[in-house]
Amino acid sequence: MIKKVCLITGASEGIGLAIAVEFAQKGFRVVLAARDFSKARATLASAIPAPGDIALIPADITDEIQCENLIRLALQAFGQLDVVVLNASITHRSLLEDTDMQVLRRVMEVNFWGNAYLTKLAIPHLAKTRGSIVAITGTSAVIPLPGRSAYCASKYAQEGFFSSVRGEVHKHGVHVCIVRPTYTATSIRKNALLANGSRQENSSLQEEKLHTAAYVAQKTYIAYQKRMRDYNLPGKKGSVAIFLHKFIPVWVEAIVRKSIDAEKNPVFSLVS
Repeated sequence: MIKKVCLITGASEGIGLAIAVEFAQKGFRVVLAARDFSKARATLASAIPAPGDIALIPADITDEIQCENLIRLALQAFGQLDVVVLNASITHRSLLEDTDMQVLRRVMEVNFWGNAYLTKLAIPHLAKTRGSIVAITGTSAVIPLPGRSAYCASKYAQEGFFSSVRGEVHKHGVHVCIVRPTYTATSIRKNALLANGSRQENSSLQEEKLHTAAYVAQKTYIAYQKRMRDYNLPGKKGSVAIFLHKFIPVWVEAIVRKSIDAEKNPVFSLVS
């Protein structure tokens, strides 16, 4: 029996790397796409049973040519595509009025345009296998986060994009699943861009209290396997918050503002 092939963007660490490990341990051949694999190699060596079923392909998905090369090399390595997980993402921590426009553009370029480029290129190959597109968005695609306006905008854009694509690829038997993790212990906050484009370096949250990347990966695999349309990770900052925001948005957004103001290493205040 030929093993299925899963391609994951943003797979150098965090959720993307955990998803790669999860799918590999479930018997998939896995293509990891990222700009740098230095942090991933040790994890892959210890966690994946069949090294020959792994392909590491350096790629900056904001570059259309590199996206084309990524698809070509993935097919060259394994001959088909069955699942594409769009996970690549960056964030920022700054008020809009203070933020350099290049920061806003960079966030949209990675989170929206990069994943959109790759989706477009992957569709003809997923149509051949009646495969799946799995988009990792987040609660920030539903609940606005002050101080992360571009990040939220990119996630809202992803939701509209992938929901529309779902209708387009239905005729090919291609499944589209949108997964919304809540706060997860990764380096995304350490790598967050500040108003001037520099990196934050230190997390603004207590990472030990957040979901692990492995937990998110397990839930993502289940959502894919069950061919779910949407999956909100459970918890008071996940599915519960999304549910409440539908009915009492003013209250939820007030709680969000209070929570953001209480973050570590403050770089702005939401209190007038």
